[in-house]
Amino acid sequence: MFPAPHPTSRTGTGRAWPSSRSRRVRRARVRLANHQCRSSAISRGRDGWYGVSVMASPDLPQGWRKPRRLLEAHFTPSPFQRKMGGKARGAAFDIVPRSSIMPARPSSAASIGKERDVIGGETYTVYPGVVLGKDVRIGPYAVLGLPGEGQEGELPQTVIGDGARIGAHAVIEAGARIGKGFRCGHGTVIGGDVVIGDGCTVGAGCHLDHVRLAEGVEVQDLVVLGILPLDKYDYHQVGADWEPVVEVGAGSVIRSHTSIYAKVRIGPRFNCGHGVRIRECTTIGEGTTVGTNSQVDGFVTIGKGVLIHTNVHICQFAILEDESYVTAGSVLTNTPHPRCPLAKPCMKGPVIRRGAKVAANVVVGPYVEIGEDALVGAGAAAMKDVPAGQVAVGVPAKPIKSVYELTCPFGWIEHPYTPREGRSEG
Repeated sequence: MFPAPHPTSRTGTGRAWPSSRSRRVRRARVRLANHQCRSSAISRGRDGWYGVSVMASPDLPQGWRKPRRLLEAHFTPSPFQRKMGGKARGAAFDIVPRSSIMPARPSSAASIGKERDVIGGETYTVYPGVVLGKDVRIGPYAVLGLPGEGQEGELPQTVIGDGARIGAHAVIEAGARIGKGFRCGHGTVIGGDVVIGDGCTVGAGCHLDHVRLAEGVEVQDLVVLGILPLDKYDYHQVGADWEPVVEVGAGSVIRSHTSIYAKVRIGPRFNCGHGVRIRECTTIGEGTTVGTNSQVDGFVTIGKGVLIHTNVHICQFAILEDESYVTAGSVLTNTPHPRCPLAKPCMKGPVIRRGAKVAANVVVGPYVEIGEDALVGAGAAAMKDVPAGQVAVGVPAKPIKSVYELTCPFGWIEHPYTPREGRSEG
């Protein structure tokens, strides 16, 4: 990328100067593909000229000749050339500034809606109505306050708090409100109907729309939040008051490649693995964990402190109460007759009561209730209700004993499970 031209000139000419003169200016890295060159320096001359000096590598391939004199480069530093690089007598080269994140000045009505030249020859764009806090740093080619789809006339105010860091090629649409200390990765798109609390981080390549992030939320790379379902009015539970807002509680962590659909409410300290899918109209309580590659379908209610392991499928309309546990590979189903013409109106997922545990590779049928503190053994098929406090195993699963009779095979503890206060061992 070429350096910015002299303020009085939109055109510059590259010319090679002696290295002693070039050392007086800031350093940059120049790659000369045809000459296997290492580092070099650039300098600003009269009328906005820039010098490019090269230093040949001592370990050139056999048959290559070291350049006997400095190369000359003639260029017009347009935005396209700054982005794509140029040629120096047949040798491709790139000029890379030392810093890829450029300091931003507090915004005002002046110089808004135009590209700004900043240190290193990079530019970013700020539209009217953007308010920048102190010490905001904006990466090259970022766009702030971009009008969203259908926005005309006066744009809503966009607020970016103190100390924010906006990555290269990021887009923040008009109307977004971002708190202090925000960190935004490269190429991320933040919609206008987004509110982000203080101390949040959003990784690279993310897309956020209709989102409310509380304080200290971490969103890793390639996450999509606020997806609108194609058939959002096709379910009998959805009324005309559809509000597609995703709410994420404070201190939550959403790992890479996760997708969360519209109208999802997530409590504080939520934690999910990579590649998780959470469909629309789902509620998740505080301190819940969803493992890697698991899917939570729409209209699901999940309580506090629930643990959902890897590769778990939670069907539509399922209910998981507080402190319940579903282990890896388990599947919850919601219809006894798939593809029936009336399958959708009569869908009903299972209910996993408080403290109940579903072991690995278990299938839980529709309308089934797993009682409080009950345990369904690995590989079972629970097609009927499991009483509270009972162990059920087999296909189909049948109760065999009380969970309070189980003993630890290692002798570390006498009974892994003890009755809750107010509950008998029966």
